[in-house]
Amino acid sequence: MKAAPVEQATQGGMAAESVTVRLVAENSSGQGGRWTKARALEWAKKTGNTLEYIDRPNDPSATLSEYVHHWAAKRDIDVYVIDAIWQVIAAPHSVDLKEYFKEDEINEHFPSIIQNNTVNGRLVSMPLLAEAGVLYYRTDLLKKYDFKEPPKTWEELAQMAKKIQDGERQDGKTNFQGFVFEARAGESVTCNAIEWIYSFGGGTVVDSDNHLLAERKKRFAHKFFVDERTVDFCGIE
Repeated sequence: MKAAPVEQATQGGMAAESVTVRLVAENSSGQGGRWTKARALEWAKKTGNTLEYIDRPNDPSATLSEYVHHWAAKRDIDVYVIDAIWQVIAAPHSVDLKEYFKEDEINEHFPSIIQNNTVNGRLVSMPLLAEAGVLYYRTDLLKKYDFKEPPKTWEELAQMAKKIQDGERQDGKTNFQGFVFEARAGESVTCNAIEWIYSFGGGTVVDSDNHLLAERKKRFAHKFFVDERTVDFCGIE
């Protein structure tokens, strides 16, 4: 996140003066962390700089807690890999990356991500990668229950998943779940719920003045999440 030393140390792809860059990112024991570490080491080799890779906790909540302690203690860390929803928390401790990236480099990314990462006119972070939610479905079960295509709306998903679940349970698969998602209490289900609210036309949960938009939450809850038929087919994991 604090990328100034890195940018100042590189000119024309090679280091003007070799520096040691301390990067906190995904735990390198996992696939994502190994990928990030490999890319960072490639950069160090290309530019003639030295990389010190520091593993962060696997749990997002534990990671954020550790970062907050780092920033309060003013730890000597150059770059942090942060979550898209931590921009406001990280902003007071970051440099403005617009000073270190060219406009055309910034414009290579989705405008919505750049907007999300900009706080009070300052670019807090640049995208490392972009994630998108996808729906996995079993074509054999859609065919078995006479569905010609996967669901396009939450209502269709509810109806189809309920029909498939009921049918499979009647065939003896008593623990069969029609729909499984990240429902465990934590950051993932919070992010999912915000996306669901938006997809139902509920807009944002918090307005520009940080006021909770209760009516929009109510509209979403009534329409989908607390509906008994919906909860029935959700595999809570």
